[in-house]
Amino acid sequence: MLNNLSISGRLTKDAELKYTNTNNVPVCRFSIANDRPTGGAEKITDFFDVVAWRKTAEFISKYFHKGDTIIITGRIETNEFTDRDGIQRKTVQINAQTVDFGGAKAKANNSPSNAENATAGNFEANNGMPVLTDDLPFNV
Repeated sequence: MLNNLSISGRLTKDAELKYTNTNNVPVCRFSIANDRPTGGAEKITDFFDVVAWRKTAEFISKYFHKGDTIIITGRIETNEFTDRDGIQRKTVQINAQTVDFGGAKAKANNSPSNAENATAGNFEANNGMPVLTDDLPFNV
């Protein structure tokens, strides 16, 4: 069966790296906020729980912080458990297999924004990252 997912969002808080008790395997749990367009000016934000293991977990805890945009590829997993009150519960989470940087968050300072630089001809904005137009083999 196919269970692949690609999603981007912003971390809702710093990811905390922990280790399993039995084998000391790194694990990182966090949540992301993902804006869902509604066709109007209003938007809806969905929140997703994410888990990452081993090197991916260590990478996330080292380089990603609250508010950073992250691009995740992985799979959706469901888990069932019984809570303290004896009620059967079900959780849905994303198991991150690979992650990448989604761009820098906007900073409140006096420097020109990427959009201003792009219109000035310095570079084109691409997910918040500069791309020098002189290096491209085609017109942007």
